[in-house]
Amino acid sequence: MRSQKSEARSQNIKKLQAPNFKLQTRYIHHFSIVAITLVLSLIVFNCRDGLAFDRMVSFYRGDKKILCRFRVELAITPEEHSRGLMFRKYLDSNAGMLFIFDDDDIRFFWMKDTLIPLDIIFINSRLEVVDIHRFAKPMDEMTIISRSPVRYVLEINGGKADYCGIKKGVKAKFTNIGSSE
Repeated sequence: MRSQKSEARSQNIKKLQAPNFKLQTRYIHHFSIVAITLVLSLIVFNCRDGLAFDRMVSFYRGDKKILCRFRVELAITPEEHSRGLMFRKYLDSNAGMLFIFDDDDIRFFWMKDTLIPLDIIFINSRLEVVDIHRFAKPMDEMTIISRSPVRYVLEINGGKADYCGIKKGVKAKFTNIGSSE
């Protein structure tokens, strides 16, 4: 009798030690679902406002004809506002930096430590160009002031505003830039 009890006990121990494949399969299945959900959430979250290469500022005339499009980097925080395009030796032809502020106000810029000439386009919250400072000189410490309150400022290569026909009154359109669209 002892041998039967010992044998039954040892079989029960083996059952407990043996891997439970159904349980392991269920855990793997749940882990896979969680992992896939996490990856998809990250993709959706990162794409919500568009990827950096999708962020565009377009300028158009009253007849909706597009004058030019610029792929832009965003400057949103005070640190990004301060740094801007400083120390850059090159800026692609249809690229720029869009400075985003919380409200319309008079804005102050300068070219200290900026190595390339820039056109600085001042845009109000109605997405209207209200002023342009053309060909801001590299390394110049003169303050450049918007003549009207603006919420957005776009820096592009010097001469591009004239080349594209961007002038006061032209409208801007933002693509994949978030709540400002």
